[in-house]
Amino acid sequence: MKKLILIAITIISAAVVNAQTNSSLQSIDEMDLISMNDGESKYYSNNGDFSVDEAGRVSGQVLTFHENGNLEEQGALLLGKKQGGWTKYSADGIKMNEAHYSNGQKDGDWKVWDANGILRMELSYYDGKRVGTWKFYDESGKLQSSKDYN
Repeated sequence: MKKLILIAITIISAAVVNAQTNSSLQSIDEMDLISMNDGESKYYSNNGDFSVDEAGRVSGQVLTFHENGNLEEQGALLLGKKQGGWTKYSADGIKMNEAHYSNGQKDGDWKVWDANGILRMELSYYDGKRVGTWKFYDESGKLQSSKDYN
């Protein structure tokens, strides 16, 4: 009888693990894994909104995920370089920054939030260089200081 209970528990445990694995695979299976760098996997939508040229440069939407499965970063690549708006999230799903790029260079307005979702910095770049007035906020969100890069 003890063996029968042990076998039943083993079968049920295997079924639960298999179900969890299959549901995880389903969500990841909707994306295609293109590359892994330093343990970070980059996934691209498999609905045809990305392409790879002869040199291996990817163009299209990019999504990266934390180990817990939550979205880490999203943006776009053009010929392997960051292009347009990029957003990064903490493992808990809190927005950490919004950034903009042009041809892989920092370009445009950036915002940085802390782990509590409080805006801490507003920055601007043009062609990879600091421009405009950068603003720094304290932990309550009040303007603490600014620096002019004009």
